[in-house]
Amino acid sequence: MKNPRVALIVDTDTPPYEGVIVEGLAELIHEGVRDVTRRIVEKYVSKNQWSHTFDELMRYPRVLIRIRPFKVLDIMSYRRL
Repeated sequence: MKNPRVALIVDTDTPPYEGVIVEGLAELIHEGVRDVTRRIVEKYVSKNQWSHTFDELMRYPRVLIRIRPFKVLDIMSYRRL
């Protein structure tokens, strides 16, 4: 990866507004993608849709992105967390 620096913002769009800003270094991980994808599907998808959802997701190339944060800020106050 030429430039691993990333910023990620996760926030709500309804009051009370909340969120976090993360700045860090990203690392692309190619190992273990199937297992992580399976665990995510099992956590967030109804059981009767697990197999179909997993198969659909695995039809496309996938990669995990690990972010090693060096700054984490509260989006409302910009205080470090």
